[in-house]
Amino acid sequence: MYFFFGHTGITVLFYEWKIDSVAALIGSCIGVFAIAVLYEGFRVWREMLMVRAHDSNAASQSIELLTNAKKSSYTPDFIPSAKTRDQICNSMHALQSLLHIVQVLVSYGLMLVFMTFNVWLCLSVALGAGTGYFLFAWRRPITVDRNEHCH
Repeated sequence: MYFFFGHTGITVLFYEWKIDSVAALIGSCIGVFAIAVLYEGFRVWREMLMVRAHDSNAASQSIELLTNAKKSSYTPDFIPSAKTRDQICNSMHALQSLLHIVQVLVSYGLMLVFMTFNVWLCLSVALGAGTGYFLFAWRRPITVDRNEHCH
């Protein structure tokens, strides 16, 4: 494969999304740019939700530890309640799982748009991601995301 500058005969993601004119290419570039910008905003929003959930969970665990401070960890009557145990089926974890699915789908979609090897669409993905990062990343919590697979 090779990069090309053409504007006809390009199929993007779906059979119905065909670019056969300059106007269609410009419209597709604007749409891809917007999706890339929104994707960056979505990533930052998801990270903020995760940090907020972690902070509230840590606060509730601290409160429970303070209320149970008089009980010794050696006594059989101190059994952690269901609130303190990590539950796989809590609502925040389910929401984060759903948001992760959306994030993966959009990121792979942007990757497939890039893999059309049309220079204009590739630039739209890159410039949209850069613009989105500029607009939203200043709000990003200071964390390292090990789940960032592809862009």
